Amino acid sequence: MNSFINEPLGAIHTFAAVVALIIGAIVLASTKGNARHQTRGYTYIVSMLVINITAIPITNMSGNIGLFHLFILLSLPTTLLAIYYPLSARFSSKLPSSNNGNWLMQHFTFTYWSYVGLVATFVAEVMVRLPSIMLAAD
Repeated sequence: MNSFINEPLGAIHTFAAVVALIIGAIVLASTKGNARHQTRGYTYIVSMLVINITAIPITNMSGNIGLFHLFILLSLPTTLLAIYYPLSARFSSKLPSSNNGNWLMQHFTFTYWSYVGLVATFVAEVMVRLPSIMLAAD
């Protein structure tokens, strides 16, 4: 546990996860569509990308790619789709006769699933690491 957090990559990963958990909750609970929402949303997306990228080389629990690495295959596309829909709507609205479709509902859906996955992974990490933390405290 200590080596995970004390390593620079682990520290970056952990910091980005804390930022994403806090900012994601604020984004989902606050008013949508204004500049503050967009800034917080971009912060959430960047922190989620940092989490996913830094998670790939972290293998110190088992020495191999594990179950948490498979979550990247769910988290990364969900996060990218959460930002894809508002960006595509913004750019396509500048085109004549564009049909934006239901981008808002898609954005909402993928953002929530991204955050649900983040919280689920946090709970799983705590459940995996808590016994070793408790043993180390004794």
